[in-house]
Amino acid sequence: QAVKKAVPVSSETRQLLEIAIQWAKATHGAFDPTVAPIVQLWGIGGEHPRIPADNELKKAIGLVDYRDIKISGDTVFLRRTGQGVDLGGIAKGYAADRVTAFLRSHGVASALIDLGGNVVAIGSKKDKTPWNIGIQNPGLPRGNALGFVSVTDRSVVTSGTYERFFEANGRRYHHILSPQTGAPAVSGLESVTVVSERSADGDALSTAFFVMGIQNATELLKDLPDIEAIFVRREKDRYRIEVTEGIYDRFTLLDKTAAVFRLKR
Repeated sequence: QAVKKAVPVSSETRQLLEIAIQWAKATHGAFDPTVAPIVQLWGIGGEHPRIPADNELKKAIGLVDYRDIKISGDTVFLRRTGQGVDLGGIAKGYAADRVTAFLRSHGVASALIDLGGNVVAIGSKKDKTPWNIGIQNPGLPRGNALGFVSVTDRSVVTSGTYERFFEANGRRYHHILSPQTGAPAVSGLESVTVVSERSADGDALSTAFFVMGIQNATELLKDLPDIEAIFVRREKDRYRIEVTEGIYDRFTLLDKTAAVFRLKR
């Protein structure tokens, strides 16, 4: 309905849209909440995923532009027919932030929130040591970690090719779609983990960094001193893990076949 008239939304939805637009601007559209037409075409994660026709994708890509979201008070308007908003790349992080705020307001000083791919560590463990958050091995079943990062009062969000996908014609199509191409992002990365204070930021940036690729992500990180990241990519028969300087000493490798490198901003 928002393409016909401004639609009233909850204050939470408005706030979430504002954060999403902020990161869409900062990432030059690598993260874009108006990807809904593309997401709907692919249907990845649904019952009937499919490879869209080129003409369908071209039309859908033309509808993706975060600048077409117009917020006025608690109402939202979309400029063009066919446009839609998909907050799947940031909503879970926002939910984690709300849960964190709720627990803190009730005096909780030590907790671990796990929303699947989005983890928030409140304080430290009862024994005063940091929480150890595993980084999934993209090539193995859930629960097999490449390594772990030790954190206190931080959000740890991972986006990877292994989370949701379907296979067709002998090829895997994952759910992290590029707003520019309309197809699953091809950046050479298998997963991206972002460590941040606010989980919504980590959620949006893990998606954006995956779409942008490590070179462009590293460039953007120069302007984000409070954000740390772990990039995982395949290098011949092993994984290459690149960890930003701020958390390099807090990352512990478990997969001894992999190689870890310090990533300078």
